[in-house]
Amino acid sequence: MSNDSQKTKPEKKVSVGVMLGFGFGVLILFSCIMVFIALNRVSEINASLSQINDINALAQRYAINFRGSVHDRAIAVRDVVLIDSENTKGLQQLLEQIATLEKFYKEAEDDMKEKFINTNLLNEKELSILQAIEATQAKSIPLIVQISQAKLAGDSQKAYNLLKTLSPYFTQWLAEINQFIDYQEDANSALTAELRSGVNEFRIVLLVLLALSVIFGIVVAIVIIRSLLRLLGGEPYIASQIISKIANGNLSESVAYKGEYSMLSSIATMQEKLKEIVEFITRSSNQINEVALKVSQTSNQAQDAARTQMQSSTQVAGKIEQMNKAVIEVSNIAQQTEENSTKSVEISTKGVEIINITAEEIGKITEMISSSAENIRGLQQQSVEISGSASLIAEIADQTNLLALNAAIEAARAGEHGRGFAVVADEVRKLAERTASTTAEIANMIKLIQDGIGTSVDAIEAIVPQIDKGQKLIMDSVQTLEEIQNQAQDSLQKAKAVASSSSQQENTMQSISNDMQGISTLSQETSLSLENANKTINELKNISDSLKNYMAYFKI
Repeated sequence: MSNDSQKTKPEKKVSVGVMLGFGFGVLILFSCIMVFIALNRVSEINASLSQINDINALAQRYAINFRGSVHDRAIAVRDVVLIDSENTKGLQQLLEQIATLEKFYKEAEDDMKEKFINTNLLNEKELSILQAIEATQAKSIPLIVQISQAKLAGDSQKAYNLLKTLSPYFTQWLAEINQFIDYQEDANSALTAELRSGVNEFRIVLLVLLALSVIFGIVVAIVIIRSLLRLLGGEPYIASQIISKIANGNLSESVAYKGEYSMLSSIATMQEKLKEIVEFITRSSNQINEVALKVSQTSNQAQDAARTQMQSSTQVAGKIEQMNKAVIEVSNIAQQTEENSTKSVEISTKGVEIINITAEEIGKITEMISSSAENIRGLQQQSVEISGSASLIAEIADQTNLLALNAAIEAARAGEHGRGFAVVADEVRKLAERTASTTAEIANMIKLIQDGIGTSVDAIEAIVPQIDKGQKLIMDSVQTLEEIQNQAQDSLQKAKAVASSSSQQENTMQSISNDMQGISTLSQETSLSLENANKTINELKNISDSLKNYMAYFKI
């Protein structure tokens, strides 16, 4: 039957997981108990086996070593007493054998103390037996030593008497060792019996727990199967078939179920709800498709208008950008003109300063040239005076030469008395000739100096008018440069005004360009938003179509 109304489940309901968890939990609990008991019994068995093998058997082994050493020493001592005293080699061998057996006993005794007595692994009974063994050993060892010494001394009778005294001690010694061995054997037998009894009890406990586990497992399985059938509302394969039909879109099949709150009942309710949802989605998708179509048309119109606005704003922005570039070029030219005017003012100012300095220097040069001309004229006059003096010296030299010639003639006439005077007269004549020659050279040099001074005076007299003319031209140049400087100052002021106006115009055009760029960007964003909206609307339409296609999958 179908269920059209909404059902309310009971508040308290045990889930399948809880039931399965409880069932397997109990089984696991039984398993844990079995394992715990098994581990406990195994631990007890291991402890008993350790006691048998690691303690009792080892202690028994050391005691057996005691017994072997004592037994063999008793025979060796007897042989020492019975051997011929003259057989020293045989006697020595027997004594060495006794020493070896004593050493063997000592090793076993040390092991017994190290592993059992010092570790407190022996009980009071075992300790009392070992103390009795040690007491008998203490009595026997001196007698064995005395027998060996008596036999080595050749006193066989004394050795024999000592052997009679030692014999009961050997018997007692071996009896006490056998008592320790038997005690260990009895302890092992008792532990073995306990182990067998424990194993039998453990087997019974395991069988009982196994039987309980099987019984409880069967009960839990029956309870879980019934609970599952009650929860499913029918056989699982029926629920699988119904779910498969719903998965294939067939919502027209009726669902039969048992139990008001079963899974099949919930499936029937879900089927009815799915029918209602599919019908609602189908109607909604048709409405969405119609609205999306209208919105898409409106969005397309708005997108076309935004695209047109974007194109117009882009064109205007391009033209404004061209104007902005032209304004920037004008601004750059104005700035360059301003810079050139500034440089012209600076250069003309420097030119005026340099020409003024040049005029001053030329004035100084004119004064120096005039002074030099006066000095040269003075030198020319002095050279004339020097030339007159040189002429006078030349005349004096000629007269001196003439007088010297007359003196020489008179000396020749005087003969021997006038020879000395003739020599003097000859020297005077030579000196006059040299003076005349030097005076002639001086006259020539003065003539050259006078010619040079005359040429210099003529050149200076020709330079002075040219310098005056150049100084006048410099003054004219100063005046011209001052006029150029004034014009450059005026051009600089006008160029600054043009540059300032161009800069303001550039800022204004840049602001307009930025505004137009913002309008263009906004238009682009608007167009993009409308395009995205159109895409979204198309996607919504596609979703609506997809919903219609999906809903066509269901059969109502």
